[in-house]
Amino acid sequence: MTALAIGPFVWAGDRLAAVIALLVFLGVTEAAAWRRGRRGRPGGLGHWPYLVILGWLLAARAGFVVQNLPAFAQDALAVVKLWQGGFSARAGAYGAAFVIAAAALSARRPFLPLAVAAVLAGLVSTTAMLVLQARAPAPAVALDLARFEGLDGPAGAPPLPPGRPVVLNLWASWCGPCRREMPMLQEVAAQTPGVAFRFVNQGETAPVIRGYLLANHLAGADVRLDPDRTLMARYGAIGLPATLFFDAHGTLVRGVIGEISRAELLRQIAELTQPPPVPPAAAP
Repeated sequence: MTALAIGPFVWAGDRLAAVIALLVFLGVTEAAAWRRGRRGRPGGLGHWPYLVILGWLLAARAGFVVQNLPAFAQDALAVVKLWQGGFSARAGAYGAAFVIAAAALSARRPFLPLAVAAVLAGLVSTTAMLVLQARAPAPAVALDLARFEGLDGPAGAPPLPPGRPVVLNLWASWCGPCRREMPMLQEVAAQTPGVAFRFVNQGETAPVIRGYLLANHLAGADVRLDPDRTLMARYGAIGLPATLFFDAHGTLVRGVIGEISRAELLRQIAELTQPPPVPPAAAP
């Protein structure tokens, strides 16, 4: 899982890379405007840098929504929940390019600094993701929940069904994003019998967990206890919530740090449950 802790804040890798790209774009365009002013050129870049950012944002979000229409059809309000992530970088690039082209047609001067800033922002964002992936510790990949008791002791922790993908959610009741995503996760779990969902609480006692679940009408899911936060260390989760996806063989496929959207959750489940590709038949 690519993520970085900055003080008390934990940034998912893709979101941190996007923020870095935004800062680079604004920095380059502001430097270009300052240089133009030093040379006595009037006008600067005006509002074009912010229009480029808006064009990228709207196009990237629209592209992601179109790619995940079934999920957004179940929760239309999720379209505006930008803090959950969910952007198509390719669609965003098209949106930014469209605005830069419009700038070139309306005023030739802003075109070059806008284009250079956009290219540099893309390069820096890609480099940041590569650096985060390279420095991320390699987590354990095997799934083993046998040692983690349920709320009612060992009898309350049924074994994992063999041959099924698993979605493992690490959470705590004090974690705001955990509380927001929990009802959606349990709803999807009830609608997806072919995938096993497991919710392993990090660091809290059974009475605290039980009280929270009952007060929020969330009883019924497979909730287990990890008082020493063993799983966070095992899978390299530096913050909560963390949602991990395991294939039918118990191998970790992907992990998501931070609040997960319904669209991203369903997309990952679809990848877990799709049949493996059939190898081509050997030539006679």
